[in-house]
Amino acid sequence: MVSTPQQWPSTPKPAPVLRHLYAFALLAFAVSYPLFPRIHSTIESILVLLFLALAFFTPSARALRPTLLRDPIFRLSLALLAFLLLAQVWYHFTRPDYIDASTRAARYYLKPLMILVVGAGLNLCGRQWSWRFLSFAMAGLVLYLVFKTDPQTWLRAQAGHRVDFGIHNAEHTALFFGTSLLALLAFAPRMIRSRPGLKRLAISCILILLVGLAVFGTLVAQTRAAWLGLLVALGIATLLAPWLLSRRQANPSRHLARYTAVFAGIITLLVSIAIAGFDADNLIAERLARENVSLSSITQAAELESSPTTSVSIRIATWSAATHWIAQRPWLGWGPDATESLIQQSDVFSPWFKKNFGHVHNTFFESLIANGLIGSAILLAIMLWLGIALTRAYREGRLPLDVYILSWVFFGFWLVVNAFESYSLYPTGQYINAVMGGFLYSFCLKLDPGESSHA
Repeated sequence: MVSTPQQWPSTPKPAPVLRHLYAFALLAFAVSYPLFPRIHSTIESILVLLFLALAFFTPSARALRPTLLRDPIFRLSLALLAFLLLAQVWYHFTRPDYIDASTRAARYYLKPLMILVVGAGLNLCGRQWSWRFLSFAMAGLVLYLVFKTDPQTWLRAQAGHRVDFGIHNAEHTALFFGTSLLALLAFAPRMIRSRPGLKRLAISCILILLVGLAVFGTLVAQTRAAWLGLLVALGIATLLAPWLLSRRQANPSRHLARYTAVFAGIITLLVSIAIAGFDADNLIAERLARENVSLSSITQAAELESSPTTSVSIRIATWSAATHWIAQRPWLGWGPDATESLIQQSDVFSPWFKKNFGHVHNTFFESLIANGLIGSAILLAIMLWLGIALTRAYREGRLPLDVYILSWVFFGFWLVVNAFESYSLYPTGQYINAVMGGFLYSFCLKLDPGESSHA
């Protein structure tokens, strides 16, 4: 039987030197991407080494090891590693010769382990480090925009052009700004009430600037999937938050009124910023109407009658092709490195398409192509466990209400955007998964004795 976090016994903290190293590495991990991508990759490796040292090679390892080894995400990551290794043998003997034999992409599917690496470090360093970690991640994005973005990019964005601020492409830029916006909205009441007097005023001003920046970035990235994801996320928040407040608070009417006032104020602020900043409604309308989508064009793309050229047709055509590839090898898939080779081998896609695209614009299809139903089931189990752990932690009072609301809101956003882009194959998506997943999971792990459960 798998032990759950609430059943774990009290464990000692690691040695102060290791704990301090872990804390410093966590903050460096949060702030360094996208500022210094290469350094960030090194820091990620250091975090994994510190996690292994914590579990196996330190004086406190004997007490901590059983806890870590019983963790469901750790066990599922080991199961995924075993699957990937064994599947490589099968691929070697059964895949067509035109599939690239490189196994480099396999490591992308082990990235969910970073949720535990980050979450365990934050938990052992203390509750306050979870909030510092998230703050440093936001600071890293702001510093990047201030110091590493060409001023011409800001001018082009202000003029209504689609920009990506150098964060891979516009879809990935929208992922960063959309996630930041959701976190700011979820924690706005906490940020406002955390300081008295003039400090509260200063925090409110900073919050307005950050929310405005997040709205601006989300709009100028002009990514329709992100806009849809935000609508779904805000819908979840609107339904979930009042219901949870009414069930939890001793005086629900007063707290519900306060929440409603804050939420309505923030939404009004968002609309005002969008309207005052530039012609947001026309920008959105133009982006939505930019492609001539019709039933016939969708049917042609789905039936792979011609090589796609527009955003919508590209996605429909690649999804249609993906279903054929998945049906050919449903259980173990083609391997984590196979999608690009399958596209290159296809007679449907044009040379232009093959030069510009090597994935199917859908994380879930990518997993099924790469890992089949078996490997994808392991990845799905990691997601499901995280949701179960968050719910249990909330019911036991170890997960603050606003963090729990954010978890559902972010999951809704994440599911939508990943249905239109293969984020998990790229460092941007892997970083967001590690930051948000690690932050959330740090509340699910055993808290140190004496820590406030509602901090």
